[in-house]
Amino acid sequence: MSIVIWVLFALAAVPLLALALALVASWRWKQRRLAALRAASQLIQTARGPIEYAVTGEGAPLLVIHGGMGGYDQGLALGALVNKYAASAGFQVIAPSRPGYLRTPADVGLTPEEQADALAVLLDHLDIPQVSVLAGSYGGPVAVQFALRHPQRLRALVLLAAIVRRCRVGQQWPLSERALLSRPGALLTDFLHWLMYLRARSQPTVLIRFFMRRMTVPSVTDTEIEQRIAQLSQYPEQIQTLQHQFCSMTPMSVQMIGCLNDEKQIACIPDYPLEEIQTPTLLVHGREDCVGLGIAGAEWAAGKMPRARLLPVEQCGHFLLAGAHLPSMFSAIAEFLCRHGPPGTSILELLPDHRGETLVGRP
Repeated sequence: MSIVIWVLFALAAVPLLALALALVASWRWKQRRLAALRAASQLIQTARGPIEYAVTGEGAPLLVIHGGMGGYDQGLALGALVNKYAASAGFQVIAPSRPGYLRTPADVGLTPEEQADALAVLLDHLDIPQVSVLAGSYGGPVAVQFALRHPQRLRALVLLAAIVRRCRVGQQWPLSERALLSRPGALLTDFLHWLMYLRARSQPTVLIRFFMRRMTVPSVTDTEIEQRIAQLSQYPEQIQTLQHQFCSMTPMSVQMIGCLNDEKQIACIPDYPLEEIQTPTLLVHGREDCVGLGIAGAEWAAGKMPRARLLPVEQCGHFLLAGAHLPSMFSAIAEFLCRHGPPGTSILELLPDHRGETLVGRP
């Protein structure tokens, strides 16, 4: 065989070798990521099945219900933002992984009703009689069902860009569910999310641009999106928070069942009797949200719930965790939760004053 043929074989083998090395690296990353997730959470056996959760902080209990493509770590991150802007008026954050996410099996609860009951079981295990609840995005139906089914356990409810009415959501996966949940599909998904993880570590603004564009109404121009991304250079701590948020979306193979189930459930939920919810409720929603029904869904819910207030976030889509509005938004959430906290916790004066910053709305 001539030297030319050997050279051609070698050149052809380079891409295959590079791909093989990348696959090995992504597999090792996944194992480290899963080990770190297991080490930072607890798994309890209940009558409904295993439930994964983590608890951090001190103060009045705050149950955080994560959205899609997340787990308990996404809930911890949201709780940390509340505590950051609550100053010394902190909360004990209880963050479960909903069924189908990370180590909580899907059969613990497929419907929002079943998931709400599973959360009540978790609170029983923790011996916590009452909580406030913060729910984001796809976690909205579960939070509403918790308020309807366990009203005596709920002090206050915050719905953060939460979906509460039937609509079509999600990425409308181009591949069939069977393919996505197969072993080859899971390997491919995790490989792609490993690449996303690397991008989040090295170039977070690229991912911010990707998600911001897809979670904001088309009437907002690309130029406006670029201006908002450029403004983030003033908030390096927000970019770091977003890096952690992106990382909480990986590896996708241990979240896919939950995410696909959420999209199925949201597509067929009935109109809930929101008028029966007497819990003080704060709905926080971007005015330019294009996920599901957008702010129209939040306006509909706020109009039906007797003790609800809507806090619209100006110049913001579904992607609420970046921008000049963040301090005033989470300060408003912290103040609301403190105001409706357990008796004897008159700690509103401890909250930082962000009224001079970009106001997101009238709380």
